[in-house]
Order: sequence, then structure tokens, then C-alpha cells
Amino acid sequence: MSANVSNIGTRLSAFGLRFWIILLIVAALIFGANFGYQSYLQGQENNARALTAELQVLSQQLAKYAREAVEGGNQESFDEFKATKTRVDAIVKALRTGGEGVPGYEGNVLKPGVQGALKKVVTIWAKMGADADRIIKSENQIINLSDTANAFNARVPQISARLDEVVRAMSDSGAPASQINLANRQIVLADRMSRRVTEILAGGEKAVTAADALSRDSAVFGQVLQGLKEGNDEIGVQRVTSTQALDAVNAVDKLYQDSTKEMEQILQSSNDLFEVQQASTSISGDSNTLLENAQALYQTFGSSLKTISRT
Repeated sequence: MSANVSNIGTRLSAFGLRFWIILLIVAALIFGANFGYQSYLQGQENNARALTAELQVLSQQLAKYAREAVEGGNQESFDEFKATKTRVDAIVKALRTGGEGVPGYEGNVLKPGVQGALKKVVTIWAKMGADADRIIKSENQIINLSDTANAFNARVPQISARLDEVVRAMSDSGAPASQINLANRQIVLADRMSRRVTEILAGGEKAVTAADALSRDSAVFGQVLQGLKEGNDEIGVQRVTSTQALDAVNAVDKLYQDSTKEMEQILQSSNDLFEVQQASTSISGDSNTLLENAQALYQTFGSSLKTISRT
């Protein structure tokens, strides 16, 4: 009987050992699964922080490229601007609905802090995205307008040089002082029209008044020039009588006729340009709001890393 008792005890001991081994294995599996899941969640948050940190940088780059594209009117700046806008779109979409290693946090009731901060990012980006689309829509027009303005500004020194010839020829032929003064005023007016064009392209408060002034200056320049060729009693301009001076006036007129096409294009595009400039200005201001909102969103992921400082 003692042998049976001993045998039963041995079986119980073996059972107990197996039980504890199984229990340890199950515990290890649970721990491993929990650790893996936590690592997975941590990875998602790390990805979300990386995307949000990138968003902070892009918010400032977008404003920079918008300004360069609209003011400079060059293809490279527009390419950079469009690429930056596309990347911000992708980041915001990933944070909202998932992608690029993050689950999507829009409507995530388990993370109300993230959800609230993300909503602010989405709201400001919707406004900035609309302004960015307005600029992109006008890409060809802005680039062509910049080329046109450069061509006009390059033509002005040629007009001024020819007008100098007019003044010298008038002086040599003994033309009245009033007529010589008109020719000198034309030189000043040509330079002023060039400045008006530069002010239009620069945007800001002076742009609208510069466009009106350019239109007036162009009309006056054309009237006086025609008066020097043919005479105009109504505005008090005498016809140039010196053959050399008249040849120089005709050379100015040819240059001016070419420049009027450029000015007309600039003036016709000015209203659309003002809208695009306003969109660029709006992006510049809103970029700081996007930066601040992205910094706040970054913090909701519990990172111990510092947010990217404002560039």
C-alpha cells in the first residue's frame, strides 16, 4: 500500500510540474504578445510623431516656396511648391485615415486628445490647401507674366537711350526749351513705368495703385510721343522738325509699340495676380498656425523628444 501511495505522490508531483511548466509557457506567451502589441503601438506613435514633425518643417517651407513662386515666377519654385503641397496632403490624409505606418486618428474615441489636436490641423490645412490650389492653378499665367515683365523692363533702357538721342538732336537743332523738357520728361516717365511694373509683381498695398498709375503713365507717354511725331495743339506738343531728332523719335515709337503689348498683358493679368498674391500672403500667415497646431499634435503622442523649433 505504501508503494501505491508513493506512486500516486509521484504522479501528482509530475502533474504539478507539468502544470507549472504550462502555466509559465502561457504566461510567457501572454507577456510576449503584450510586449509585441505594445511595441506595435509604440511603433505607430513613433511613425505619427515622425509625420507630425515633418509637417512642422513643411508648414514653413510651403510659405517660402509660395512667396518665391508668386514673386519670382520661376518654374523651379513652382515645382518645389507643388511637391511640398502634395506631401502635406499625404501626411494629413495618413494621420486622418491611416497610412505610412499609422492607424488613422480621426474619430478615434480612444485618443480624444489626438483627435482634438488633429482636427485643428485638418481645419487650417483645408484653408491653406485651397489657397495653394489657387496659386497652382495660375502657374502658367504667373510664369508668363514674369517673363513679360522682364522683357518690358529690359526694353526701358533702350527707350531711354533713344530719348537721349532725341534730346541731343533737339538741342543741336535749336528746338524750343519746352519741347526739350517734354522729351526729358518722357525719360522720367519711362523709368517710372518700369518701377510700376516691379511694384505690381511685388504685390502688397502698392500693387493695385501701381496698376492704375501704369495705365495713366502709359497713356500720357503715348500721347506725348505721338505729339512729337505729328504735333498736338490740344496738349501743347509741337512736332519735331529736325530730321535727326525725328528719326530718333520714330525709333522710340517702335520700341514703345512693342512695350505696349507687354504692358497690356501685365494690366490684363493684374487682377488675377492680386488674387494669387493674396493667397500667397494668406499661406504665409497660416503657416505659423499650422506649425503651432502640428506642434500641439506632436505632444499628444506622448513624445519625450522636443518639438521642432520654428524655422
